[in-house]
Amino acid sequence: MEKAIKHALTFFFILVGTVVLSAQTSQISTSSYNRNSLSFHYAEFFPATSYTKNIYDKIEVPDKYDDNTIPDNVIKLNKSAPPFEESILSLLETALKEQKVANKILAKILLDENGVPTIEELAQRGVYNATDRDFLISQSAKEGVSLLQQYGLETMLERVYFMVVTPYSFEKEYNKETKENDYKTAYKASVFHIDLAELLQSGFWELFWWEGFDREKLDYFMNYDFPIRHVHTAQGTERVSEEKKTTGDIQVETLNTIVANTLISTESKEESLKVKTPVFSASPIGAKIGRKEGLKMDHLFKVTEFTQDRSGEVKEKRVGFVRAKNIIDNRHVATGESDMSIFYKAPSKKITRGMNLTEEPEFGLMVGVDAGIGFTADAHTGSYIFLTAEQITRMWKGSRALISLGVASTFSYSNMFLAAVEFKQDLQLNWFSLAPSAGFGYAYKSEDLKSAGVVLGVKGGINFGKYFQVHAGPRIFWFFDNAALTGIYISAGLRVYGF
Repeated sequence: MEKAIKHALTFFFILVGTVVLSAQTSQISTSSYNRNSLSFHYAEFFPATSYTKNIYDKIEVPDKYDDNTIPDNVIKLNKSAPPFEESILSLLETALKEQKVANKILAKILLDENGVPTIEELAQRGVYNATDRDFLISQSAKEGVSLLQQYGLETMLERVYFMVVTPYSFEKEYNKETKENDYKTAYKASVFHIDLAELLQSGFWELFWWEGFDREKLDYFMNYDFPIRHVHTAQGTERVSEEKKTTGDIQVETLNTIVANTLISTESKEESLKVKTPVFSASPIGAKIGRKEGLKMDHLFKVTEFTQDRSGEVKEKRVGFVRAKNIIDNRHVATGESDMSIFYKAPSKKITRGMNLTEEPEFGLMVGVDAGIGFTADAHTGSYIFLTAEQITRMWKGSRALISLGVASTFSYSNMFLAAVEFKQDLQLNWFSLAPSAGFGYAYKSEDLKSAGVVLGVKGGINFGKYFQVHAGPRIFWFFDNAALTGIYISAGLRVYGF
């Protein structure tokens, strides 16, 4: 009885101010990124692959999301796998409804261990999600922290997502290029949203709130057909090198890569999954977000501002782009005094306090072309042309891994395969970049004519957008046993696109 009274009073005091607090919670909910919640689930055909629940349970939800993980995270499809090119979305949606996946997720959020409704989890999430600005707004109101709890109650239930990963295979295969064994997994991964928007506006709490244990109402909750919206499906084959790893380690690495890549592609399509926050400081460029929002080194954000045209219409105008360089650990409840993460222009026009930052999800891969002409060590001319792929490593600001593949021609050789693997440091100063690089090169014409060596270079670049860049500078190829390939070149190129 005492516990029922406690639940009722908690519920009453948080809800009683709904009308009075609505304007203030609106201030909070529009001031910053609204945190989403997420869980991972795994669908299995019959017979299943060698992936097991023990492996599934090792995959953790990123810090950016509230964790809705449930013990019952395996979805049985009870049929053999169809051809990979055939859609399984309808089959998956049927299984989700039959096995009450949405109900189990919402029970994790809304019910205690005895099956009695509680708002404690939502209230805690509302407080944890709050930024310094939200905290200060709440403190200026007499309701204080309950305003943040109310915000959690109103907002968090609208942002419940889950991902279902379906492994089709787990096979060992010899890789002729690396001369090592790879394990490959064909997969599909689908992201869904438990869409409660209409229910929350039309009597959600009247339907799903009761005091004390009530078997009839609990059964109604656990069997209710909560609406599920398909957001995005990614599919492909993920390969992981054996490299003296255990099978379990390989499977964990594979699943971590699958969920990470699927989240990036989903976040680029679903606006509500992107982190959004105001610029807190213009010099240095700072914002009150950090590891709690999943912020990483060189994390890309679009900068925008709202402007009004002559007709009075308000439009959001792009100012430029920034990347994160100093990241705070804000994985705690806001106090109004937390530090800010620091960003650098990449590139951007003038940024002022109050402009908006919106996350630009990316894999961090940029592609382009590069060509050079110069003199070889045997006093002849030479040239090369490359296709380039540049990966943001996120080890520290501006760290990049660069792979170049192409052909070279000299006085002695023509159309010789040339490759280079380099580490590159991009020193970006807004519209301009200086990028020294160093690595290894490999040239091949035939089994009798191949050579390895060192590659050094430095490029100056002009940045016209978040990816597009024109660059030029000297590059040295020093092959250990071939003077006809060794030389210094003046190179120029374009970084064309990124994703």
